[in-house]
Amino acid sequence: MIESILIFLAGLAVGALLAWAAGAATRRLLAEARVQLGRQENEIATLRREVQEQSELRCTAETLAQRVPQLERELREARTEGEQRLAQLKELAGKIEEQRKAAEQSLREREEQKAALLNAFRALSAEALQANSDSFLKLAKSSLEKFQEMAKGDLEARSKAVEALVQPLRESLQRVDGKLGEIEMERQKAYSALTEQVRGLVQEHIPQLRSETAGLIKALRQPSARGRWGEIQLRRVVEMAGMLGHCDFVEQRSESTEEGTLRPDLIVRLPGNKQIVVDAKVPLSAYLEAADADDDATRDALLARHAQQVKGHMTALGRKAYWASFEPTPEFVVMFLPGEAFFSAALQQDPSLIEHGVSEKVIPATPTTLIALLRA
Repeated sequence: MIESILIFLAGLAVGALLAWAAGAATRRLLAEARVQLGRQENEIATLRREVQEQSELRCTAETLAQRVPQLERELREARTEGEQRLAQLKELAGKIEEQRKAAEQSLREREEQKAALLNAFRALSAEALQANSDSFLKLAKSSLEKFQEMAKGDLEARSKAVEALVQPLRESLQRVDGKLGEIEMERQKAYSALTEQVRGLVQEHIPQLRSETAGLIKALRQPSARGRWGEIQLRRVVEMAGMLGHCDFVEQRSESTEEGTLRPDLIVRLPGNKQIVVDAKVPLSAYLEAADADDDATRDALLARHAQQVKGHMTALGRKAYWASFEPTPEFVVMFLPGEAFFSAALQQDPSLIEHGVSEKVIPATPTTLIALLRA
């Protein structure tokens, strides 16, 4: 009898010990899962801050780039003004050349008149010419000097008038040249600053961004982290469309059906007492593996599998028929992909994805297209 009692007590002790050990292991696993989830959320928050910093740096670079077209426009305007001034100067130079030729022609005509007079006087009789040669020569010389003096004065007056017209143009061209030099120096400085800024961004942040992207891909390989990230991205996109939680949209709302419980990631409420069901559980494992592939053949095979996974998820969503359980709802469900690259990669591998989605009453939407859909 005593031995039976001892055996019974020993059995109770062993059972209690085993139950305690199992509970401790379970608590340890839960604690490790909580720590890992917290670490992943911290990593996601850190990545989000760093992406914000990258956006600010990109804005700075875009501001510098916006300054360059203005400088180039000013340079073109100054160059156009200089060309106009130069054309005016060439026109005045042509007029001066014409006046110079006219003055030379006038001198030649006077020389010809002088020669004609001399020939006429030589044709006179030798005696009359001899008698009056001295006085005639003096008269001819006096007339010729008067003609030459008049021509010289006329030419000097015209030269001074042309110089008065040309001088403002010359000064204006000098100012234009100075302005062009200043604009060119400022443009070169802006280009140099922009080049240094871009080079700094590339050298400093691209390696870090690659490392952080690799860390994000590693974290997203875990289904729990990937699902949480997709839900966060979906909420951010809906809020960017100007909607408020619990007012314009509801998350994780459950609805019991004959085939089980349906719980879409998001239900968006629209004017007219209508609503749209949005699903964010698209499988991305094949795409993430393709991002780490070392050769093109492996990458193409993984991207083809990614397209198959997206297509299969469309088929599964169509079979759930959310619109029958969440009335009033249009007869389609939105399949949200948290990045443009996810859908474009699948579409390149299988261009019939959109037609397949229409046949299954599933509308694929990236952040950009979802914002446009909600604002329409």
